[in-house]
Amino acid sequence: KKNHKVKQLLGKKVAELINDGDSILLDSGTTTEEVAQCLIEKKDLTVMTNGLNIANELSQGESCDIFITGGRLRRKSMSFYDAQADEKLKNYNFNKVILGVDGLDIDRGLSTHFEPEAIFNRAMCESADTVIVVTDSSKFDKRSLHSIIPLKSIDILVTDSNIPKMYVTELTKLNIQLFIVDI
Repeated sequence: KKNHKVKQLLGKKVAELINDGDSILLDSGTTTEEVAQCLIEKKDLTVMTNGLNIANELSQGESCDIFITGGRLRRKSMSFYDAQADEKLKNYNFNKVILGVDGLDIDRGLSTHFEPEAIFNRAMCESADTVIVVTDSSKFDKRSLHSIIPLKSIDILVTDSNIPKMYVTELTKLNIQLFIVDI
């Protein structure tokens, strides 16, 4: 529930980056759940997710082909992770991955507090042509224990207007396409 209004705005912006007919990987989480709500009107999407909440949201639409990664259910986040899910991704090629994160740091990149999630998120990024990260500004200058990918591996970052200025400069240097929603 934290930063709910901001997450809604971020979800709308990310949905604008998704085209009818895209095949996407959509990470679990509350921000990506907002993205899922905004994708319901898209046509002919193929979405694979590790989030039970994400699949539930997308099931309300008529034109989305939904796949669950499978694996072991983590009840705390209602998401699936394990080596089986990681391995499954090797058999797919997605246009885009939409990733939420627990931390984003200039030196250490993206991170999360749960190791199986970090491993799975890396596998997600390797299976997609375009890496889209969506996060509210509260996650900047935060480091969680487990690294996912370095900043240079991001193609697009969607965040809010409270992003620290030094990150705008650094992300621009790395040629990361930056979308900032006003709050």
